Amino acid sequence: MRMACVFALAITGALPNPYLSSTAIANAVDEQKLYEKAQGSMDGYPEDPEGLSTAEKLIQQLLNSNPQSALGHVALGRLTYKKGYINNRNYEKESLQQAHVHFSRALTISPRSFDAHYYGAYPFIYENNYQRAKEMAETARQINPEAPQVDLLLANIAIREKDYKEVERRAQRVLSATSDKKLLEAAHSLLASVYKSRQRYDLAEKSYSSILELTPNSPWANINYSSFLISQGRYDKAIDYGKKALALMDFGMGHHVLGRAYYKKGAELLWQRKQPGESTNYFALAVQQNPADADAYYGLGLSRYHTGHSTKNISELEKAEQALMTAVRLKPDHKQAQEALSRLRQLLQVVK
Repeated sequence: MRMACVFALAITGALPNPYLSSTAIANAVDEQKLYEKAQGSMDGYPEDPEGLSTAEKLIQQLLNSNPQSALGHVALGRLTYKKGYINNRNYEKESLQQAHVHFSRALTISPRSFDAHYYGAYPFIYENNYQRAKEMAETARQINPEAPQVDLLLANIAIREKDYKEVERRAQRVLSATSDKKLLEAAHSLLASVYKSRQRYDLAEKSYSSILELTPNSPWANINYSSFLISQGRYDKAIDYGKKALALMDFGMGHHVLGRAYYKKGAELLWQRKQPGESTNYFALAVQQNPADADAYYGLGLSRYHTGHSTKNISELEKAEQALMTAVRLKPDHKQAQEALSRLRQLLQVVK
């Protein structure tokens, strides 16, 4: 997260110098502006798909003007590990190693840089080196004891250590100490994860609602809430938020979650409510969102199988056969799909 705006001299740890020329002061101000713009662009990613490339250009401009800029190397370190993101909590090992190099360079230039310690702790977290990350956090706290970012940093470490009480304590401190939307959003997100783990779904819902109040037009906030609603069996509302997320941004996770919501709704209609005809449309929407989902094709095939069987509709049975064949192709060990396909082909022989 981008820190709340602070003066460049405070960030770099430099002391005010009454003998600085007006040119030097102007250059420092320009560096600060470029740094803040670069951090803002990284904050906007992935909602803004161009966020990282925009940040890269700004950082290059900053370092071209001053290769010894501690701020420039801090921003470059953060950009490096963000570009190395793979999925979930996984990052490319090389990107984390290179990020360490940039943060070390920043600390060599400015040992008392709050940002270098704060952002520099995250690659250690992603490497599961929590002790080193805590040391960086402690130094950051010594530099700026009032910064809520340190509590957020320590909460991110605690959640990986499954110390949920500590996560809650730190996150609540952030909520009471700042009005920065990015920090508040991150704190509520951590609380939502903790409450879900503790099966305190009422509190988790409040956290998701708080995130949406802060960032109503965030595709990630909407799709995360949709995913939570799926886990609670509230499929219609999950579909609504999944659709809203994709209206805001076309992204893979959005299609995956919305596809799962459609599948779950179809499964509820088919197996719980015994309404195969009504379920077919939801399964069809599920495979449209996620064409690699074998279970969605299985549900689609089975719903059409039941409908075609009851009406002796050969066209519907043939569509069911195609869907079940796709399920088996996508997942060769899908025994339920294999068995349904075998029964269906026997029925087709009789009907034809």
